[in-house]
Amino acid sequence: MKPYNHFTQMDICCLFYLLHLGLSQNQIALALNKHRSSVSRLIKRCPGEEFNPKASYEKYLENRKKSVRKKRIQEGTELFEFIQERLYRYRSPEIIALKWNEQHKNDSIFFNTIYSAINNPDTSVGVLNSPHE
Repeated sequence: MKPYNHFTQMDICCLFYLLHLGLSQNQIALALNKHRSSVSRLIKRCPGEEFNPKASYEKYLENRKKSVRKKRIQEGTELFEFIQERLYRYRSPEIIALKWNEQHKNDSIFFNTIYSAINNPDTSVGVLNSPHE
């Protein structure tokens, strides 16, 4: 199987052109160096009589945005405050995760997740600000 890489807008325009020329989905997949299932899914994304590359690309981008995994530790949540307060008191992520899991049986967290949030420059979990400032 070929390694997967996403369709570019140029790929989609080429697909539209090749489809308009009457090539089969297999032939289009070979021409674009994509898997035939990927080509088929892209065509199905825009139902109707004629394939529309612009609408297909917009739908593709919309689906990609929806597929992004949400961050487990987000600023303003109870979990965020819990972690930041304990980091301020110099607790280790292992201890923080243990205490959180004891208090929240249905909402567990692993210490690796806390380390990831600390090392992620996009979050302010690792910033040891006083919770009262």
